[in-house]
Amino acid sequence: MQQMIEIQAQPGLIQVNYEQLEAALAERLEQYRQVVSPDGVKAAKAQATEINALKKTLAERRKKAADEARQPITEFERQMKALEQRCEEARQDLLEQVRRYEDQTRERARALLASLRDELWQSEGVSPDYRTADYEDLVLLSSVTPKGALTKAAREKLQERVRNDRDREQMVTTRLLELEARSYREGLHAPLTREHVEHVLVAPDDEYESALRATLDRELERQEQAARRQREQWEREQAEARAREQAAQARRERAAELERAGCEEGRALEAAQGGESPQPAASTPGPQPPPAPAQNGKVRYSVLATFYIEVSPRVKRAAIEAECRRVMERAGVTTLQSVQALPINQVEESLT
Repeated sequence: MQQMIEIQAQPGLIQVNYEQLEAALAERLEQYRQVVSPDGVKAAKAQATEINALKKTLAERRKKAADEARQPITEFERQMKALEQRCEEARQDLLEQVRRYEDQTRERARALLASLRDELWQSEGVSPDYRTADYEDLVLLSSVTPKGALTKAAREKLQERVRNDRDREQMVTTRLLELEARSYREGLHAPLTREHVEHVLVAPDDEYESALRATLDRELERQEQAARRQREQWEREQAEARAREQAAQARRERAAELERAGCEEGRALEAAQGGESPQPAASTPGPQPPPAPAQNGKVRYSVLATFYIEVSPRVKRAAIEAECRRVMERAGVTTLQSVQALPINQVEESLT
């Protein structure tokens, strides 16, 4: 096609009798060179008008000649631009077809990646809450083979992201499973829950351990403060109960003394009338009164229970105590203060 383009260009030719015209103009203009006097102002203005008319004539002839010389160039440019436009239209049509093909290829890549991701999530056992693998950056022309399948590189990158989802879920699951046992080993009565460590569940090990340590320390301090308040409350209640019991005992002793005094006086009178010597009355302990109610109107008891279990020698006392707490909590007991597991020989020694 390029060999068919034949263009013959010749320099534009415009001829003018420049030397003669220049000489004639110089001679003509020389006539106007004069010193203007007050009497010649009007004539000078008329001469300036004549010079301007001459200038306009020169300009018109110049433009006309230039336009006539440019006409072939203007026509040539119009024709060539028309040919260029047809080339551009054909080019744009090809580019549009390329764009449609590339869009279709990318959509196929997106569909293949979505299908593969769902299969990988299923095969790796990733729960819906942990499915975060993204593939939008893999939606590329280079992700699809000429036969319309995913390339090996695209599959491997997506597999790695799905495995990251799986590893993250396994890490979170392991951390949550260890959280309860860790809580009891640290001495907490109630284990930490997911809400306590939600913000660092997927953090690196050092960051997670640091945050968990801080949370355990806070909960242990809070537990100690609560236990301290309970002990103080219990001690106050015990002191109040002892004071009430002492007052009641004093009243009972006073009543018993009054009763004995009355009985001895009666027996002495009877002995004087019947000739019998008075005998001291045997004192019998009366029934124990119930504990005095607290300010809330309820009576507080401390319940002690002992039962025996058999476990493997490898089971630690802390695990036994933790299991007992869980059993009591599931049974609805919410006021449990302490659980202590002792070997049977220590229990028997304490009883003897």
